[in-house]
Amino acid sequence: QCLKLLEVFPSVIVEEYVPGYELTVWLIGNKDDFELICPLLVSVNEIYYFESKIITIHDKSQHNRTYSSPHNYFSQKTVDELINISKRIFEELGMRDYARLDFRINGSDIFFIEANALPIFSKSSEIGEICKLYNITYQEICKRLVSTITKRLMPEAY
Repeated sequence: QCLKLLEVFPSVIVEEYVPGYELTVWLIGNKDDFELICPLLVSVNEIYYFESKIITIHDKSQHNRTYSSPHNYFSQKTVDELINISKRIFEELGMRDYARLDFRINGSDIFFIEANALPIFSKSSEIGEICKLYNITYQEICKRLVSTITKRLMPEAY
């Protein structure tokens, strides 16, 4: 397949599939000042551990994904490690204001999969699930985002 693709494209990226639990972490804040860090455990059709599943656009469009608190499945130590890794990645990538980071956990190993610097921010996105799972209103999350941006752009106001 790579040889066929190289006939059409100048380069090809090959990634190793990582089986495990899929988690996404939302962050709102900036370096050393986070207003919100919320990890979510992802399931598709009530399956949490993915041996070979790739979450597709079909899964997204059919609303086959659900989210739950990772605290129900992982130790506090693992969740804290995921949060600390998320903060470091956010800062190392020079991200600002908000982002979503995706991970896989396999055993005691945490694998960083990707960063989304401008994820959809709406009641129907993961933010809506965070509101439900963490008992935070959508308005409160919006206030935290505005506060984060204001602190960065107008620090004298704080």
